Amino acid sequence: MNSSSTQQPPVTWDLGALYQRPVTHPAPELKASGVKGMFLEGLPYQGKPTRVFAWYGLPDVATGQKVPAMVLVHGLTGTAFSQWVRLWTARGYAAIAIDWNGQIPQVLPEPELAAVKARRGLTYFRRHEQAGPPVDTCMNGCDLPMADQWQYHAVAAIIQACSFLASQPEVDADRIGLTGISWGAYLSCIISGVDHRFKFIMPVYGCGFLDEESIWGPTFVTMGPDKTRQWMDTWDPSRYVGFSDVPMLFISGPNDPGFGFGPLLKTAGLAKGPVTLCIRPRMVHGHEQGYAPAELYAFADSIFKGSPGLVKVLEVSRKDKGVFINYELPHNGDAKVVWGELIYTTETNKWLDRRWQIEPVELVSGKLQVKTALPEGTIAWYVNLIDSRGLLVSADPQGVVQTPAPS
Repeated sequence: MNSSSTQQPPVTWDLGALYQRPVTHPAPELKASGVKGMFLEGLPYQGKPTRVFAWYGLPDVATGQKVPAMVLVHGLTGTAFSQWVRLWTARGYAAIAIDWNGQIPQVLPEPELAAVKARRGLTYFRRHEQAGPPVDTCMNGCDLPMADQWQYHAVAAIIQACSFLASQPEVDADRIGLTGISWGAYLSCIISGVDHRFKFIMPVYGCGFLDEESIWGPTFVTMGPDKTRQWMDTWDPSRYVGFSDVPMLFISGPNDPGFGFGPLLKTAGLAKGPVTLCIRPRMVHGHEQGYAPAELYAFADSIFKGSPGLVKVLEVSRKDKGVFINYELPHNGDAKVVWGELIYTTETNKWLDRRWQIEPVELVSGKLQVKTALPEGTIAWYVNLIDSRGLLVSADPQGVVQTPAPS
């Protein structure tokens, strides 16, 4: 299953088997409005069968019509969220939200949950009897057989979720997208180099280069350099994203507490397909905040429904202290850039702790361009463009990857 070839990711899956429609089982005891609960048969774990819980939802579909679809991947301490599915079905998409931690959507009772939090555990919901490996082993399982490692199962579950959607008569198998939040975005970045059926991928917060700056920093210190290198070579998204050639939308904030700003940009820079950035100052890290951005839905609609997409940044240039951003408007619709902001920092501490200042930029009359001047002492900066629909895109940040934060 491991491969040393530079022509493919470091780990491979039996895609021929995983691309088949997975066997499903009903979950009648688990109910939520507008969705259906079920289990997908997962890969064997320690020689025993496993199941993966999922919520599945469909919009109203006219006879003979097919709709686009989404796979939704939650983050650490989360589960499959029925409300997330309903957000997409309300927009005309089929959607499936899976739980990659062997859980069902029943939060642990308070004494048990408090104990999990006290020991910094990651499982906040009840695990069922046919669960696969727990996510708590995601950083220390590299010496286990590949078939028993958490990432191997989690990625396979996402592939199977796509296969389930593709098998549904109401779903257009050529219009399936993927979005993940936090650790689900981490998995989405891995998937980008593995399952090429997804027509676009939208990671929110999560990325690769996790040994450089992430929530896992203390864990890597405990692991030591040899185990860290083994983990990075096997499971860091930086080893996978370079095999992706589909459009990707990265959404995060410059001070995200889970995933460093520099690693996020380096990950985005590996993708072979078109990349769009949406970097919101002071964006809060969370599940609800992660599926709230309107840019997610506009991006998906532009690819699957032909709706006006996001503004496209064409060029970032400098002349002395002057900054010029050239952009392109969506080819259909009447969206215009109505506001722009320079986001900059003069600090050199860790990226998580840096304060970012915001100043308006000038919209150049008669041109698809904004301009501004960098304040004295600017270390790193980027420009956000906001259009008449309130949708935001970010020009490539400057001075972030080139000037890494101190360790």
